[in-house]
Amino acid sequence: ILCFHLICARLGMNERACLITTFFLAFENLTFVQASIAMLDVFNVTFILAAFWLYLRRSYAVSGVAICLATLVKLTGALALPVIAVHWLLTRRDRPVFFGLSMASAPLWFFTTIPFLDALIVGYPTNPLSRSTEILSVSATITFSRYSNIFASRPWDWVLTPDVMPYYWDPHYVAVVSFSIGALIIPAMVYMAFLASRQHPVGLFSTLWFTSTYLVWIPASIITDRMSYIFYFYPTVGAVCLAIGLALSQIM
Repeated sequence: ILCFHLICARLGMNERACLITTFFLAFENLTFVQASIAMLDVFNVTFILAAFWLYLRRSYAVSGVAICLATLVKLTGALALPVIAVHWLLTRRDRPVFFGLSMASAPLWFFTTIPFLDALIVGYPTNPLSRSTEILSVSATITFSRYSNIFASRPWDWVLTPDVMPYYWDPHYVAVVSFSIGALIIPAMVYMAFLASRQHPVGLFSTLWFTSTYLVWIPASIITDRMSYIFYFYPTVGAVCLAIGLALSQIM
């Protein structure tokens, strides 16, 4: 939550807009649920937000480390890299060599760190390339055509026909994007795309964030048939909260 508030401030939002936007994220259902159960996603998103904030304050080298940490938690952490790279290309282009090396350090740290972390976990170092290939190959086999899961859903369902996915019945934990946010995803992101076309800092960053962490799932789902779930939308919630918070503060 703190990282997200700092991101809002770095994007030039005034105090009221920062508070409204952060309020939406803090009380969003997936934020509560993912931070309360034994899953990796909350750590993944935390490091992604840290990477965004560090990039926006021009701490490029440390931002690369944060991307590495996000990816070590869950491979989807790598989706933060296109957001930062495209945003830098469109808006900054400062210190190109240093920026390029900082972003290149993310995969470098990723592959050099895996053997040591696996040694701590399983007792012996592993080959980072074969380890990554193993993770990807196992993931690729979990498809809609091979398995059946009543709670699995396609990426477009998360926005157009969202449903509730239960984790536990007792205690009662369910994955669903808060309806107050889910109902506004499409109009809010259309508005962000409009602002992005006018080089508005929040509109541009929110649009890139939404594209890299959500829209890429649509062609990926069609091409690979990979089984997916509503909580895969969790890394994108911040982009939508940015959009809704900015729009509401402007209306006010």
